[in-house]
Amino acid sequence: ESSIPLHKAIRVEIECFVPKELQPHVTLASRNRKGQLYRLGGKWEEGRVKGSISTLGDLFVAADTIAPRIGPQFKPEEDLSRSKRLTFKVSDNFSGIASLTAFIDGRWHPVDYHAIRGTASLDLEQIAPERRDHTLTLRLKDGCGNTAEWRGLFRR
Repeated sequence: ESSIPLHKAIRVEIECFVPKELQPHVTLASRNRKGQLYRLGGKWEEGRVKGSISTLGDLFVAADTIAPRIGPQFKPEEDLSRSKRLTFKVSDNFSGIASLTAFIDGRWHPVDYHAIRGTASLDLEQIAPERRDHTLTLRLKDGCGNTAEWRGLFRR
């Protein structure tokens, strides 16, 4: 057995050397039965990586410095006046998507995130039907603080 479940989560602190540029990106991690890394959570504080865990097993410190990826599932140059949604493919290599924020024409806009499908969608039915170019900014942040941003225009 690679991990033993605990009845109650416990606080863990691992004192270690982490270069200053990696400190904002470190987390507690472990391996699953297939040997793949997965994030347990936690962050760098006062010379230690601190977090809560709910299983015992192999535990180590890992740094995630790779930003999430964003890919539009539409062609920004095409007329989207009949489209009800804009969909993006979103992914992260390790720590997972922690937050998504969208702005259309400088105003905050809600985002539907489907982690299993790896998609983020924006409902366009709330946008005024006037035909013109709209600006869109979609920002992602992963569990270790890395960010990605997609900026573009779409016609509606």
